[in-house]
Parts: sequence; C-alpha cells; structure tokens
Amino acid sequence: MISQAKRIADLTNDFERKNRQKDIPIFSFSSGKGGTGKSFLILNIAVKLAELGNKVLLVDADFNFANLNTMLNINPKKNLSDYFLGKEKFENIIYSVIKNLDLISGISGLESRISEIDINRMFLELQRINNEYDIILIDNSSGASNFTVAVLKNSTYNIIVLNTDPTSVMDSYVILKILKQINYLNDRLIIVNKSLSTEDGEIGFENLKRASLHFLKFPIKLMGVVNFSKDAMQSVKNQKPLFGENHSKSILDEFKIICNEISVYMQVDNNRQI
Repeated sequence: MISQAKRIADLTNDFERKNRQKDIPIFSFSSGKGGTGKSFLILNIAVKLAELGNKVLLVDADFNFANLNTMLNINPKKNLSDYFLGKEKFENIIYSVIKNLDLISGISGLESRISEIDINRMFLELQRINNEYDIILIDNSSGASNFTVAVLKNSTYNIIVLNTDPTSVMDSYVILKILKQINYLNDRLIIVNKSLSTEDGEIGFENLKRASLHFLKFPIKLMGVVNFSKDAMQSVKNQKPLFGENHSKSILDEFKIICNEISVYMQVDNNRQI
C-alpha cells in the first residue's frame, strides 16, 4: 500500500529532479446534466486526434458513471481507484488503447471515496508525465459537485457539452457561472451535441451566449455542432469508436471541425512556450 504522504513526497522530488520541457494543454469535458453524450464526444475526439498523429492521454474522471472502457469494449485491470486508494503508482494505471491513444480508466461510484486533495494530486501526476503526450483529455463528471469544480479549476481549457433543450442550456449556464466564480480566465468553449440540425444547434448556443453575456458579462465560443445520428447510436451499441469504419460523411466532418478547433488551441499553447 502506497501512502498518500509518500506519493506527494515522490511527486515533489520528481519536480525537483526534472526540468519539464513543456506544459501541454489539458482539456476537460463537462456538462450541466447527464445524457448529453459527453463521453461519446470525448472518446471519438480522442481517437480522431490520435489518428492525426497526436499522442493523446484520455482520463475517465467521471466518478459517478465512468464508462469509457465500456464504450471501447476493454477491461483494464487497473484504474483510478487503485491509484487513489494507494494500491498502484499513477504510471501503472495507464492503458494503451490504439497507436497514440492511452486511457486511464475510472470506476463508477468512486466519488464518495475521494477528496478534492486527491483530484489536485491527480493533476500533479498529469503534469509530471505530460512530456509523454501532446494533449490530455478529461471526461469530467456531470453537474456541479466539488470534484467537478476541482477539475474545472485545474484544466487549461474547459469544454461544456450541451443539448438544445432548455434544461440542458440552463444547466450549462450553471457551469459557466462556476467558471466565473473561480475566476477562470481562458476561453469558455461549447460543443452542442444531439441537435436536430446544425441550425438547431447554433440556436441553442446563441441562447446560452445571450445569457452568458447578459448575466455573466463574458463571451463563449462555439467549437462545433454534432447532429443526432444513427451512426452515433450504433457506434455506442457496437462499443466501437466512429473512426476507422464506414460512417456518414456529415458526422465525420462535424468531428473534424471540432478537432481542428482543438488543434488551434494546442498550437497557441505551443507558441507560448517557444
């Protein structure tokens, strides 16, 4: 059993020994409510970025309903629970999925067993290993728990996933309000998922944008719209990502737009460190 005090001491020593060459961006995906398709989005974005040649680490930090491993039809023997409970070192819970894509699997119902200190410690670990990756993507829990907020605080960029129904828009506004309360200064990024059409998704975004500008006094940015698709439903049912198979060009183009937007932010971060 590895004590928390020893792990923190080891991390501190690692930072003192190692002069990191870069700090890569960490993108967290959050939503005000469940059922937005957040996990489906982040998984397929991770796969596409990996196919484009980026070294990607995908972290399932949805401590209520961790399901990325199920969506991939894999069963890693070690997960975040083993790390938080001191059974494994962080590097031992990383699972190679495909070329350029690694996964840290979560476990449902973990939230009651961890603290905000554990979340902060996880981010220290991510910073320690970030030289090995080009981007880190985190599937955050839905809602506004203390654990969700801790992830929001520590992430370089926060992407909020919403649907076009009024309840999803309002719940997303709550996440934006939290970002204002914690004085989050980077761009607030939005993806609209499961929309009836691109126009429908843009209308949902504009509704959220108006509320954000009027009440919170800061702008938000639309990263892309993903329309409702039978391909997406079948992908989840088959436990296979969209890419690498035959799918409608429209949904692949929608994901391409989002990945291009993320790549722009990755390049901005790289330029800052030159």
